[in-house]
Amino acid sequence: MHRIFVYGTLKKGFPNHHRIFGGYDIKITPACTYGKLYDLGWYPAITVGTDKVFGELIEFDNPEILQKVDYLEGYKGENHQHNYYERREVDVFMGSNSVKAWVYFMNSDRVKRNISKLIKSGKWCTL
Repeated sequence: MHRIFVYGTLKKGFPNHHRIFGGYDIKITPACTYGKLYDLGWYPAITVGTDKVFGELIEFDNPEILQKVDYLEGYKGENHQHNYYERREVDVFMGSNSVKAWVYFMNSDRVKRNISKLIKSGKWCTL
């Protein structure tokens, strides 16, 4: 079983959801994790932090999905110098339950180089 926490364009109803998950058997659960969420315009980015960030936990068996998300997020491998996002395993919370799941984090220096705005609510919903 693979788990990823999504907080932007991969959420259900957003542009990349069907592109990545369409045709696959997945389970979606509202969830949250901790970090700092930024609006970069067309998409958000999460960095390390202590704010609550809201999104969806997506669970699936097919490893092909993880490869597709890695490609979309510009993740080439652990600590690769050309990663756009880093994939990290963190605690994700669904009410009183928690699981480990992959989350795609952006380096805070990269966020600062982009035109970004902190999302204090922890929920990205811009389209």
